[in-house]
Amino acid sequence: MKHQIKNKSKFIRSITIIFSLLFLLLVCFANTYSTEETRYKTIMITTGDTLWSIAEKEEENNSYYQHKDIRQIVYDIKQKNQLTNSSLTEGTVLQIPSY
Repeated sequence: MKHQIKNKSKFIRSITIIFSLLFLLLVCFANTYSTEETRYKTIMITTGDTLWSIAEKEEENNSYYQHKDIRQIVYDIKQKNQLTNSSLTEGTVLQIPSY
């Protein structure tokens, strides 16, 4: 069964509106993660520092990490600094995301 378009101008207008709406949705929701630009602060590891203790301090004092699980913060710091394990050496410099 073959379908025939009866009103081509109405069909083209409808398709144009649909694609325009899809495009607007994609543009609007492309960057909805944050309205603030992520910046990085640098910290130097001192004796006794652990990723867990750093994550606890960041959860309390850094709005980037507020209300996030400590385990997720540890994971995020490891990822951002390309750490393969949780061992830290005194003098190591870490980049910590912040707003």
